[in-house]
Amino acid sequence: MARVLPFPIWLLAALWLLAAPAPPSSAGAEKPRQWTSRDGKSLVGTLEAANSDGVTVRVGPRAHALPLAKLSDADQVYVRGWLAARAGSATRPPAETLPSMAPWPKKHDGQSETRFAVVREDPDAPAYVYDTRHYRFASDVPLGAKHLGEIAAVFEGVSNALAALPLAALHPRPPRGVGAEEVERFPVLFFSEAAAYKEAGGPEGSVGVFDSRGGRILLRLDALLSPPAPGRSALPRREQYRVLVHELTHQIMFPASLHLPVWYGEGIAEYMAAAHFAPARFDFQNFPYQAKKYLTTYLPVGNDGTLTLPSPAWVMRLHGRAWNEDNKRPSAEAFRKYATALLLAHYFQHLDPPARDGRYLNAYLNALLDREPADEAAERWLLRGRDLAAIEKEIREYWDTQGLKLRFVAPSER
Repeated sequence: MARVLPFPIWLLAALWLLAAPAPPSSAGAEKPRQWTSRDGKSLVGTLEAANSDGVTVRVGPRAHALPLAKLSDADQVYVRGWLAARAGSATRPPAETLPSMAPWPKKHDGQSETRFAVVREDPDAPAYVYDTRHYRFASDVPLGAKHLGEIAAVFEGVSNALAALPLAALHPRPPRGVGAEEVERFPVLFFSEAAAYKEAGGPEGSVGVFDSRGGRILLRLDALLSPPAPGRSALPRREQYRVLVHELTHQIMFPASLHLPVWYGEGIAEYMAAAHFAPARFDFQNFPYQAKKYLTTYLPVGNDGTLTLPSPAWVMRLHGRAWNEDNKRPSAEAFRKYATALLLAHYFQHLDPPARDGRYLNAYLNALLDREPADEAAERWLLRGRDLAAIEKEIREYWDTQGLKLRFVAPSER
């Protein structure tokens, strides 16, 4: 049996290259953008003027007056940020100017999401195809009902758990290039042998990967299923499930994630992996306990009980190429930046004052999806006049109360 490396999370990310948000542009004329009303109607136009009641949007030769209250939450956030920037107070938008966030779910239990349908089983092809609600599995060997049911629960559990979170940027999106006559399911390819997996694009030494070029996940069955002893059926190990959760998060968020920074794309994938504790179950309420156990399982803690990680400032500056280059380091060392990204995602989702409900992060993600320059969006919605040293201090102090001592260091000290 092919050896499964003991630390699979970053190995699975070998082909994952999140494109960095566009560099800051000059503060010149507004660019056309899509505007959406609360009843779903939309138009593409350029913002000409705005106040607290409404906006003027130009579409060709015509100017349209749109009431602010009838625009989508994302449009309202964009307009308030636009007004704040022109009022000279873009660095400190008060929390009450942003739409309130729906409560973060305490748990997600999708244990019953095990349904699948056999689409084709042709031993002469060979082609074995199975569908769940959101996924199409293609395998070079037949998959038994027991394993299919459990794998379906993992896949559907991730999709539905992300859909339950209040950040719209995380919600599942249909795969690219799917025609109206086709079923809109995310593609997953299973390989019974390492050689076939590698030939299809799987990186050497990994057990699976999200291939952003094709929007598909490639997985080695020998690693995922842990071949059973004679007469018995073995279930996938919890660690491999968490690897799978990480990659599924990437796939579900793609292609929207191309406009998001690498640190958050990897941070939310690690957040979901840490919250996962059974095939289709996630514990968000007890996340500090889950995350502490997760991090200390994969990373060594010093003799003084301190976990050493790269600084948030360094991690947040990494672009895709630099992130993947750092993945060439030894497994545990490369994973440390993933741990910092996880803590950053958790901070901005749950701890960022004064609202502590993720509304600033939500505004930041919406701004990036609206193609706002990355530096401006980060300064306006995440930093708000603070420096990253202050945020780093808040993260350290919080986790100290949870029994996890952190030490953040510059890259030169690693």
